[in-house]
Amino acid sequence: TWRRQIKIKNILNANPNCLALQEVTEEEYDEYQKKLEGYTGLFSLHPNSNSFRQNLNHGVAIFYKPAEFHLIGVIK
Repeated sequence: TWRRQIKIKNILNANPNCLALQEVTEEEYDEYQKKLEGYTGLFSLHPNSNSFRQNLNHGVAIFYKPAEFHLIGVIK
């Protein structure tokens, strides 16, 4: 969407070493991953994403520059 394109442009202009995004769908994460060159990304669905009551299909995404940070582990 055009809003996502604006977010991507703003992120690239700000050039942060790391960033976190909330309420991101898997589709959105895939697009961020492709467009945010130079960043490594991690994505985790909301814990209640499979609950019919909650009807959530989003999660959080964290992106970082591997030149600045070293991933030491992921907790699932």
